[in-house]
Amino acid sequence: DDRHGRASRLTAALALLISFLTPYVIGPRLRRLAREEPEPGIRPRRQWAVSGLSIMLSFALPALLVGGGSPEVRACVTIAVLAGIAGLVNDAFALPKIALLAIAFGIAAAGVSMGIAVTEVKPPFTSEMVRLGGWSYPASMLWLMAVAYSVIMLRRLPRLTAGSVAM
Repeated sequence: DDRHGRASRLTAALALLISFLTPYVIGPRLRRLAREEPEPGIRPRRQWAVSGLSIMLSFALPALLVGGGSPEVRACVTIAVLAGIAGLVNDAFALPKIALLAIAFGIAAAGVSMGIAVTEVKPPFTSEMVRLGGWSYPASMLWLMAVAYSVIMLRRLPRLTAGSVAM
């Protein structure tokens, strides 16, 4: 159990380090790109990609380094990378909302099919868990999409998103 505790602390330390260093390493280059004349169809908001890249790296790299042998960790890293790539594509091409919803739905479905699942919940004011049975798949997809949306909402707060996700 002590080995698990050390691995958890190492993962958290790496995540925080990556989340705070990424904007300073990659940010200046992306800001220079954003000031250049954009190509047709490309939005000049490329500096947002720093946040998405930082979030993806601060979660994926430490998880792979410390817990990469676990199928659950690999599944979480896979959907984090897919979501990060989708975010970068959206930042560059301003995808319509329906396309973003379809992508989010597909990524959540991929995560659930790889084993990321909510199988039981504890209702408020009770002490017992309730098994979801057949409702596990849609509940898991909704949970993954809700977490992704909350991260998107955090992007409006500068320099807070990556650190929050890292924690």
